[in-house]
Amino acid sequence: MILVLRPEDIDGLITMKEAVDLVREGFAQWDQNPDISMVRRRTHMPSNVRVSVHQGGLPEVGVTGLMTHCEWTKNPVRGAHSIEAFPVRGRPTQVLFDSETGELRCLIIGEPRPRELSLSGVSALRTAANSAVGTDLLARKDAGTIGMLGSQNQAKYHLLALREIRNISSVKVFSPNPEHRKEFADEMGDLTGLEIRPVDSAREAVRDVDMVIAATSSNVPVLDGHWLEPGVHLTSIVLSNIGLMRGGFVPKMRQELDDESMRRADVIGVNSRQTIEVDQPGDFMERLEKGIISWDKIVEAGEILNGVKPGRTDDSQITLFKNTGGVGISDVAIGGKLYQLARERGLGIELPIDGAEWREPL
Repeated sequence: MILVLRPEDIDGLITMKEAVDLVREGFAQWDQNPDISMVRRRTHMPSNVRVSVHQGGLPEVGVTGLMTHCEWTKNPVRGAHSIEAFPVRGRPTQVLFDSETGELRCLIIGEPRPRELSLSGVSALRTAANSAVGTDLLARKDAGTIGMLGSQNQAKYHLLALREIRNISSVKVFSPNPEHRKEFADEMGDLTGLEIRPVDSAREAVRDVDMVIAATSSNVPVLDGHWLEPGVHLTSIVLSNIGLMRGGFVPKMRQELDDESMRRADVIGVNSRQTIEVDQPGDFMERLEKGIISWDKIVEAGEILNGVKPGRTDDSQITLFKNTGGVGISDVAIGGKLYQLARERGLGIELPIDGAEWREPL
């Protein structure tokens, strides 16, 4: 039998803490066994529709496979702000096989959403969980105040994830739209019980905080690195748009961070150095070529988790976690957990189809 899970079957099935814990274990195991996951691969149609594929597996959840999603991508300019937008997003789909026998076990259709917050965003749950693990590895242990740049669904997911790794005392939020930042403060304040204050500038959001989180859809830098104070941690999520640039849809690579933010970071954590080599994200390639940063500054999350390389070594350091893109182990680990939970609860539709195309005769 093959289990098919619909969007309504998986909505709220997993908690944010479960997602963060799975990603943490996935990064640690991937560092020890590089063949259990791959970095994201993309194809682009001339229409500017793109497909992303994330392959991997986590032994503890018993599955291997892939997650794929597709979007029609546009890059409108709103005032002084260039952003990436998606007029249409197809349903993401996971294909899960038994990691011991190779049999097809489950198809998951739809965007996983945590129990705490049912909002739609491109891989928002996994992205926030990745960021939380990276932030946990690099931010000061006593970090408790956040300056949030961005107020839409990615920012909301990130705030929930950060609560799983630190005792948050207060949050400031800035986005270019005053209504959006007020909505963020009202909605997330009610949901989390945190003190959340909308502010009028990115400069004010960054001032006197322990962690700065850039969770935007911007194509251009959203802060000035000179604003970063000693001891602060910065997390950024904007990814590569190399396919869009090669297709002539955008004039240059996306950069959520400026040169100074990258230069001042004493340690730069990433999901995987290979994601930089494959996707050539704008926040990295130009800065590496110009010598603004160097490869020896860049450390993978799994290396820190396994003690192979250090993360932050001093409370006065400025640290950066750049969420460098989807990796299959995160998505499939979350998918495997959804499969486990759905089976326990009797959710989904069972197809009377053998999950094996062929078996060796006994």
